[in-house]
Amino acid sequence: MAVGKTLANFDWQAGYVNYWREHGVGTHRFDLFPRLSVPVPLSDYLETTVGLAVRDTYYIIKDYGNSDREGDDSENRFLYELDAEVSTIMNGDYTLNMPDGESWRHTLRPYVTYKFTEDEDQSGLPQFDAVDTVRDNNLLTLGVDNFFKIFGSRNSKEYERDYGSIKIFQ
Repeated sequence: MAVGKTLANFDWQAGYVNYWREHGVGTHRFDLFPRLSVPVPLSDYLETTVGLAVRDTYYIIKDYGNSDREGDDSENRFLYELDAEVSTIMNGDYTLNMPDGESWRHTLRPYVTYKFTEDEDQSGLPQFDAVDTVRDNNLLTLGVDNFFKIFGSRNSKEYERDYGSIKIFQ
């Protein structure tokens, strides 16, 4: 979602789960995860985006018997995440001798991303799913996205069709 008349983008994820157990530890979990990203114009040939996200997860912990858990009845975890991506796009159009398409386009998008998530001790939190096990990140990713498209005209009508994609990253 765009923020006003700016180029900034605001995404919001939120969730509530009640992990009820007949025996053991259960919890009510409230998870809020807003993210703000902004394009940064470095040059005419580079697409650059930076982002900031915060995650606030609140637990109301219930002991339904037969549990060895020690600690408070409520816990809160607050994390932040920073990320950036720099990429560029290169296109090549090629002629085909096929009845279904006159030309195809190969789009190559090399990119570099960086993601940092702070390291916080989460050992006292209940562990039910991936939301509860957010790990610290200091991650650099290199990748290349390849997109293939067929386009042309048939019976005086222009058409365009995505043909496939290959994504490679390390």
